[in-house]
Amino acid sequence: MVSIAILGCDNNAFYLASHLLYHNYNPQLHPDNNNRILLVGHQDPFHDLDNSPKIVFKTCDGLEIVIPRNQIEYTTDAKNVVDFNPDFVLLTLKGTRTIEVLKDIVNLDGKTVIVSMQDGILNSDIISVILPNTKIIEGLILQNITSSQNCHFVQESSDGVIILQLTPESLKLQQVFHQSELSVRLCSNLKNVMYGQLMLKLGNALVYLSGLPFDEYIKDKNWRRIHAYCQWEAFEVFKYHGIEPVSAVNSSLPLQITPYLLMTPDWILRPVLDNVFKQESMKYGINLIPKDFRDFKFENKFEIDDLQGEIVRLGGSEGLKTIYNSGILRLVKIVENVMREAKQDWKIEIEADEVLNYIENGTVPQVLLND
Repeated sequence: MVSIAILGCDNNAFYLASHLLYHNYNPQLHPDNNNRILLVGHQDPFHDLDNSPKIVFKTCDGLEIVIPRNQIEYTTDAKNVVDFNPDFVLLTLKGTRTIEVLKDIVNLDGKTVIVSMQDGILNSDIISVILPNTKIIEGLILQNITSSQNCHFVQESSDGVIILQLTPESLKLQQVFHQSELSVRLCSNLKNVMYGQLMLKLGNALVYLSGLPFDEYIKDKNWRRIHAYCQWEAFEVFKYHGIEPVSAVNSSLPLQITPYLLMTPDWILRPVLDNVFKQESMKYGINLIPKDFRDFKFENKFEIDDLQGEIVRLGGSEGLKTIYNSGILRLVKIVENVMREAKQDWKIEIEADEVLNYIENGTVPQVLLND
């Protein structure tokens, strides 16, 4: 038996919890399953949970996992995790909240294993500052999970996977996950995989700035130009630092081709998007991440520091040019300030030529200057 606390209330957290709980209480194949699971997060999703008699999770193969409400233990106070005394703490919360939340569990330092399943190359470094004596496992959840009201969740593809850094502790966690029908792959070069994911997500902020659906965004040659330049800068920075980004999946589209593809004419790009890129982004959630869009749209802090910010950080440490990534980083910060001052959600669309003009000439889009 192991005890697991899941810090975070996004779709990935409920994906993990529903499987762990279901196979805990329905252990047909593993009667020794008797693991303790604690969900930890803010009140909003738990309000839905309190008003629902159950969690319903529908897997891609049609299995409907139903967890009665009385089998779900949760808390909105991270300090309660200390009393729970978990063997593993799984982090799925936003990287921007990591320090704030982990300060509440400092008494667990050296007494648990932290599994960071968050976006952000530097998350493990941040965690080690707060919990210097604690073993940290880095990981990724590559799943496309959608949700609706009343705690209903749907797994959209069968090809998703959980990837964990290879350590003795992750071998134990892999066994627990496998007993709960969670697909896990262990990886010895997870940093390179994480940099591959980062490179693929450099277009996220551009889509959000445009206010366009992805299918419309990708038709615009100017947006694609900015997207490609951000990726080219990233590859140059990676090359200088000896970083070799790799795809998290067995993709038929090599990462190094993507910026060149974005610059091709529509008649070349469209078939590739329809037959390769779009399918794979839907399978693995590598492109438009719903929680990121929700954060950007509704005045929360977007994790731009983990995306363009990481490229700027790596480039700046050696004086490398990151003009386009730096410009997008600064522009998103301006947008965040405008939303914070106006106390309004994001309802503005910025044209690609306005973004180019800001990056190349420093001219702030007029819509961000209006009262």
